[in-house]
Amino acid sequence: MTRLALTRGHLLTAFLALPLFSANPAAAIDFAPAAPGTRFEYECNSNIPNPINPARTAEIRIKSVDDSTVIYSQSVNGTPRMEISQSRSLYGTTLVEQMATTQGTGKAISGLDKFPSLRNLKVGSKHEGTVQWMGVNGKETTYKVTIQVSDEDKYRTVPYGYIPVIVLEETWDGPRNTITQLTYISPERSAVIGWDYSYNRGGSEKCWLSNAPAL
Repeated sequence: MTRLALTRGHLLTAFLALPLFSANPAAAIDFAPAAPGTRFEYECNSNIPNPINPARTAEIRIKSVDDSTVIYSQSVNGTPRMEISQSRSLYGTTLVEQMATTQGTGKAISGLDKFPSLRNLKVGSKHEGTVQWMGVNGKETTYKVTIQVSDEDKYRTVPYGYIPVIVLEETWDGPRNTITQLTYISPERSAVIGWDYSYNRGGSEKCWLSNAPAL
């Protein structure tokens, strides 16, 4: 979504949401959030300077989980960036309800209810919808959002070596901005292994898991 630059575009980097997926890639996606307190650390390569210097490291920490909502925080280069509130049914996507930053709070005004739970999506499936998003600056923007679950692939990780992953492809297409993200999710390790974020075909950020998750 928005990168704290207060436009929806930057949120995508925060959506390292940490899902738990079924080990069977042909089945519908089944997931559960990691336990509160779980911390995921990443190394990054980015050319996006604002509002924090280009990301070299990132950290995601699960703060709380209940039957309906997951709350987690993201830090970049050791500095807190944002706190995300997200429906548990959409955990693992970039479809979040609210994003709180030091500049303000952005939120989804409408459209999230039109997207199916990840539990209702299978590998190879695709869903499109419209989301009205209010940025932390108070500006409202309408995005056409596409989510597609790709086939299983292999990904080289620092802590685990080569492991199978499921690729989640997402695009946010707005009047001025187009944001895409590939998220590499490990069914075996119950974690996001890495992501590849692109903003208007110019800005980019790639991050990969640098060590085993810790509490």
